[in-house]
Amino acid sequence: MPPLSQLIADETNVMPQQVLLLRHAIKRTNRLHQFGATIEDYTLIQPINTIYDFLGYYNPPIQVVVTIVNDAVYSVYLLGGIAEEGDNLHLGSPEHQEFEQFMAEMEGRHAVDAVKFAAQRFESVYIGSNITGWNAPRHPIAKYGDVLFGTVELL
Repeated sequence: MPPLSQLIADETNVMPQQVLLLRHAIKRTNRLHQFGATIEDYTLIQPINTIYDFLGYYNPPIQVVVTIVNDAVYSVYLLGGIAEEGDNLHLGSPEHQEFEQFMAEMEGRHAVDAVKFAAQRFESVYIGSNITGWNAPRHPIAKYGDVLFGTVELL
């Protein structure tokens, strides 16, 4: 079976270079739920000029983000540009802002310039599917050209 990245590229009709696999840590998603924040906000609010800046960091820009939670495909998002600009502590729902403030205090971080990406959830047939191949290193992203990108497969 082809890697997950190729399956998603085929399903969404984009080039594999425009697909990003984003793996959220279990501890972080558990904390999100404690605050009533959503994984969608957590996925779509990202700091500018980092590996999480889907449109500004990559060439070609990322058009599809595949979110992995607990080693399963949680969601697939089709990006549509930038919905809001601000900083990471003040974007998203009140619950998300509270989560970000808490995490910043715990980790000694400060506000950074960020954007909230406009996105539409794509109802992929792979949502809920377990994955394998996201081994060491446990990097949070896999992009075209990375070893992980071609090794993450469906179980």
